[in-house]
Amino acid sequence: MLYPHISALLPGIGCGTVETVLGTLGKATVLGVPPEFQKLTQRFGTATWKRSMENPLSKEYLFTYNNGNYTNYKLGQIRFHLSNFSLEILSTQRQDQQLYEYSITMEARERNWQIQLAVYEPVSDPSIHILDWMLANNTCTVTLNCTAARGDNVSYSWASSEASTSPLCAHNGSLLLLSYDPTNSSLPCTCTASNPVSRRTTALHSSICSTEQRGEPPGMQQP
Repeated sequence: MLYPHISALLPGIGCGTVETVLGTLGKATVLGVPPEFQKLTQRFGTATWKRSMENPLSKEYLFTYNNGNYTNYKLGQIRFHLSNFSLEILSTQRQDQQLYEYSITMEARERNWQIQLAVYEPVSDPSIHILDWMLANNTCTVTLNCTAARGDNVSYSWASSEASTSPLCAHNGSLLLLSYDPTNSSLPCTCTASNPVSRRTTALHSSICSTEQRGEPPGMQQP
């Protein structure tokens, strides 16, 4: 499941205002402007979308608007929405992670709205690996590791799918140490891998010590 558009306001830089928008790699990302800027654009009729370049003294023009007429400098890559003057990046790539600026020309001065785009690769389905297990004194002790093959800035958490056993699996982090009664035929534990734009969950399907007693080798629990 992918998260919807997420943004957070940050303190202004210079005379403008900065917003952070989270984009998903390979998906469309919309950079919007607030109602106040939409009204100013309708009133003064001249606006531009720009973004920063490697040279901090230079900016790349993406789109210009002048009283209903407009020029798209990135055809096939971006789309301009006349209804609200927003800019849509059709397929967000890592190189799109830049500072964007919407500027309105108001006679002898300019008003700017700045957006910092942060791009993340969504997480893949996590896998649960058995690192170690031991059966002693009618207690099964097992160490599990949860990993996702893809995704940026991934965080891991464990939980129980059954409310009655919630304390057993509750943990933050990829590693989970469990001690439980081996007569349980299954463990209601789930691992969730998440980052700012996505979230995926995998369940542990069987009791580890019961599986090992049947002679099956330790290793990966399939998602």
